[in-house]
Order: sequence, then structure tokens, then C-alpha cells
Amino acid sequence: MALAGQARRALGRTVRWERRTIGMTDFIPRPVRSKLRRLFGMGSLQDARRFTRTRRLDRLFDALNERHASYVVLRWFEGLPRRADGDIDFLVADEALPIFEDLLDGGPDGVPCDLYSASGARGYLYAGMPYYPPLLGARILARCVTAEGRVNVPCPEDHFFSLAYHALYQKGLKSGLPSSLRTQQPVPAPMHDYHGTLERLAAMLQLPVAINMEELDALLASRGWRPPAAMLKQLARHNEWVREHFRGDALVELHARREDMSIHG
Repeated sequence: MALAGQARRALGRTVRWERRTIGMTDFIPRPVRSKLRRLFGMGSLQDARRFTRTRRLDRLFDALNERHASYVVLRWFEGLPRRADGDIDFLVADEALPIFEDLLDGGPDGVPCDLYSASGARGYLYAGMPYYPPLLGARILARCVTAEGRVNVPCPEDHFFSLAYHALYQKGLKSGLPSSLRTQQPVPAPMHDYHGTLERLAAMLQLPVAINMEELDALLASRGWRPPAAMLKQLARHNEWVREHFRGDALVELHARREDMSIHG
């Protein structure tokens, strides 16, 4: 099983390298690409990766504003619209998805943009489910603020909780956040500073929480930000920390009865 997992990861790295450098996979229809990913066990953590048609990101955000698109850039937006810190993760209202499709999907030399539907529309999912429970997604969009006069981003409170959600339940040990579980070892050098960013936001919001995975999970649960059981079960397929933390935990079964936070919103 370990060798199979290593082979899948190696294949994934090869495909991503090919897309960045050669780009032949862009000529394969999207439905065929999705089937190939599933065939090779690469999964479909993200359904909708697009690329900007221009490296002038300010033009993209100006166009989104001119067309009154409802969206937020979820995180690592401090350099926008001048430059992107890696790919750009968009949470998008369903009615704005056609606007993004019109403006994006340039060649792979553009900045990669991942689109996630707030309601969980098909084709804009994460691991086959809404990126956030739909009620939370709608709330993030409704409470968004503007950064640099051009870029819609979550309000500070939603920034903290949505980033903690992403770090725990989607990134897991790749976030680099410490865990009290002895079997769980976070990566020593994560791609982004989740710990420092969450610590800064918690201090600004006066949230008395230690920045580790278990205490953050308890806080998210108390504020209605923990995923419902159906989502946790699916996230556990890709997240070792979720599998271990919620193993045999009766709290998951209790959480499944919370209709107000069901996966269908």
C-alpha cells in the first residue's frame, strides 16, 4: 500500500510538471482528464483549475469588479492585485461562475486559479464536496471586505476561521501546525506560514486559542465551523490527521444530526 501511494504521488508530480512546462494535457478534454485522474488514483481534490489569460492580475480584478462578480480570494491575498503568492483560491457565488469562465482558462503560463462554488455546484468542488459547508460559504461571501480597493477577501473573523478550517481539514499535516497526537508529525517546512498567520489573526480578534490542531478543532466546533460528519468522512480519505483525530469519536456521530450544518446546506 505504501509503494502504491508513493507511485501515485510520483505520478501526480510528473503530471503537474508536464502541465507547467509542456502543456500537452491542456489539449485533452476536461471530462477525459477527470477520468484519467480517477483511474490513476490521483483523485479530484479540485475540479476547476483555470489560468489567467494575462499576468496583469489587476486587469482580472478590475474586470471582476466591473461585472459585479460575487467572490472572495480565500487566503494569501496580501500581494494582490500586483502579484500572486502561488495559485489563487476563489470562493465564488454560483451566479458569478460564468463570469470567471469567461475571464479565465488561458494557457498554463498564466497564474493558476482554483474555483470553488459556494453552494457546491458540480464541477467546482473539493474532493467531491463543497469547499465549505454551503451555509458557511454563503456567509463568507456576504461578509466579505475589499483589500487594496480591488480584491474581495473574507472579513478578518471569516479569514481566521476559514484558514483554520483549510489548515486542519483540507491540508492536515501539510499545514505544519503542531498536533498533540504522537503518531502525527507535521511537515517541518510548509508552503505557507499557517501558524504565524493564524496566530496574528487570533491576536487581532482576541481569540484565546493555542495554535495547534486539536485546540483549533475544538474552537471551530464551538463556533459552528467544524465540517459535518459526512464531510469529515470524505476528508479523512485524503487527510491522515482527520482519520486519527476522529477515529471512533462519538462526537462525529452526534455532529451528523446537526441539520443546520448538513453537507447540503
